[in-house]
Order: sequence, then C-alpha cells, then structure tokens
Amino acid sequence: MSAAESGSERRQEARRIADDIIRWKRPGIVEDNKGWTVDRSHNGIGFYTDARTVPKVGDVLHMRRLDGMDWVPVEGEIVVRRATPTSTDELVTIGCTIAPYL
Repeated sequence: MSAAESGSERRQEARRIADDIIRWKRPGIVEDNKGWTVDRSHNGIGFYTDARTVPKVGDVLHMRRLDGMDWVPVEGEIVVRRATPTSTDELVTIGCTIAPYL
C-alpha cells in the first residue's frame, strides 16, 4: 500500500521540488519572517522557517518569493495546515494550502 492509499498523504496533486527564498507574514502583524520552499503543487506549498517564528495551524499568510532581484507575491489564500518539527531544534516544516482568490 502506498502512502497516498494509506491516507498519510495530505495533498491530492503532484508536488514538485522547490527551492525559492521566501518572506512571509500574518496579516495585521508587523513582521518579516524568512524561509525557503521545499515543494509546491497547484494548491499547496511546503517551506522551512525558524522555529522561533512558527505560524499556527489555521493562520493565513501573505507570502513573497524572490525572483531575481524582485519580491513577487504568491497569489491566493495561503493557510497553514501543519507545522512539523525537523531533526534540528532551529527549523520547522510548514505545510500550507493555497486557494485562489475569488
């Protein structure tokens, strides 16, 4: 049985490896958190961030990615669905869904 068949795979779409440098923040909070992407699909994104600034499950994020010299917004409503510690105490893997703005 594969991970998708066992129910442990949360995304329904194929992921692709991503290594973008990102900045993220929660709306209404003055902050500028950094991270880098791990993978991306049409409706989701995974990234590493500092364990001291971890967003909570359910938080909506505004996110920008570095494209050359420009910071480009990641379009859609980005909602944190999980936060998983890594093997180091310094980083956390964040899994988010991305829903298009209507």
